[in-house]
Formats: sequence, C-alpha cells, structure tokens
Amino acid sequence: MDPDRIAAFLDALPERLRAAVSRCEPMSRHTSLRVGGPADLYVRATVSEDFAAIVALAQQTDFPHFVLGGGTNICVSDLGIRALVICNACEELELGPTTRVDTGYPMMRLSQQAAGAALSGLEFAIGLPGTLGGALVSNAGAYRHSIGEVVASVDVVEHGERKSVGA
Repeated sequence: MDPDRIAAFLDALPERLRAAVSRCEPMSRHTSLRVGGPADLYVRATVSEDFAAIVALAQQTDFPHFVLGGGTNICVSDLGIRALVICNACEELELGPTTRVDTGYPMMRLSQQAAGAALSGLEFAIGLPGTLGGALVSNAGAYRHSIGEVVASVDVVEHGERKSVGA
C-alpha cells in the first residue's frame, strides 16, 4: 500500500487512536487457525465509539479496510491483508428487557449471560463460535433458530455515518 496514503490516513486519526495502530501485524496472532501473513495496518478497538470512528474515517477516505471479530471462520493468506484491519473487541453488555450488546461480544458468553439472567431466545447459540458481529453478518443459527429472530435493531456505519437500522 502507498506509504503516503497510509501516512495521510494515520494523520486523520485522533492521536489516541493513532497510537493504537500497528504496522505489519501478523494475522496469525488474531485467527483461531493461527495462520495468516501481515496486515499493512492493524488496530484493536475496545469501545464502540472508537470502532465506529475508525470505520467511518476509513469509509469517508475510501481507505481499504477489513473488520475482524474473534478470528473464527476466517483463513488469512500467508500474503496477509493489504488494508487496515479493524479488530472489533467491543464487549459492552447491558442485560434487561431491552438488551444492548456490542458486536465484539463472544456468542457463547452472550448466550450464557442471557440464560443466567433468565432471558430466553439465545438458547440455540450456546455452542456458536465467534462474536455477535459475525453471527449478525451470517445470520448464524442452530436448531431451526437464528440470531435474526432475536435482534430488534443494529447500529451500523454506512457511508461514514453511524446510524441505527431496524431488523
């Protein structure tokens, strides 16, 4: 990737986010299969506002990017990824009548937390690997049920803007 384009993108990031970006990060450290060459740039976001800001900037500047969740169901080439890899490690959870969950939250843990709080609907997900984000992208399911059945809305970043869409 063009070094000037990388520098311009990094300059546009707030300093605290820029400090979290690494170069030539081996993707083998971030996939369940433990394979994969380096990503040109890699950043791990743990707060949804930071995650959304990074994705929005990448979209607004047409900077090549790839969102990575828990690293399951993915095999990265030894050649790596010629883009910014944004690892979604956002794991905030608010259980209640209306539950709010960050998409970096692991599915197995989410189904266990819901059961522990006497909330129903995620029993089918007890053995699903990966994160909520990956489950949403693929409408993951088991036992004739899927994640789409229990989701009311999702926050997305589209065309550089964060918004909520109904399921």
